[in-house]
Amino acid sequence: MSSVRNRFVWPLVVWTLVVWVPRIRNVWSDDDLSTAGQVGRTLLATSFVVSALVVARVSWHARSRAFTSRERGAVLGLAA
Repeated sequence: MSSVRNRFVWPLVVWTLVVWVPRIRNVWSDDDLSTAGQVGRTLLATSFVVSALVVARVSWHARSRAFTSRERGAVLGLAA
């Protein structure tokens, strides 16, 4: 049963990466943004990318067992 729940985490990780990784390129190609605006938006996008990578790592390590409470918190944090 734990692998079933774990399997549903991967679409969340992939979707997050598909949405936020290109956003970083888009931010830096937008000439209307100031440097501070570009940095702020890059930090926001990076926070989602890093969260997705952490959840991917957690999901990979928990592929044959149930999530611990800390791992579940990481997944819920990304989903929120």
